[in-house]
Amino acid sequence: MSETIKITPGVGLIIKYSGVFDFDKIYKDMHDWFVANKYDFTEKENTKKSQDFGSYIEILWIGERKVDEYVQFKIDVHMIIEKLSKVEGLNSGDILMEFSAS
Repeated sequence: MSETIKITPGVGLIIKYSGVFDFDKIYKDMHDWFVANKYDFTEKENTKKSQDFGSYIEILWIGERKVDEYVQFKIDVHMIIEKLSKVEGLNSGDILMEFSAS
């Protein structure tokens, strides 16, 4: 019998930010964290659409790590980036990241 126990409350942890950021660094650092912590990393979705006011990107990651034959950790990361444009080598836009863990 399989039982899932949610670790994050409600819909999970949510981070919202509007302004200038380095999207490539965020992407790389988050991926590197999964690898460094020995998670099996899967990118389930990576959608990019061009819009009049900037790009829209939606990313869904799943990280899983088997602890033993009875326990497995799972982290879901859902990112939505809107109004993404280049600004002096960085990015500008709105980013929403949702994290849930079980």
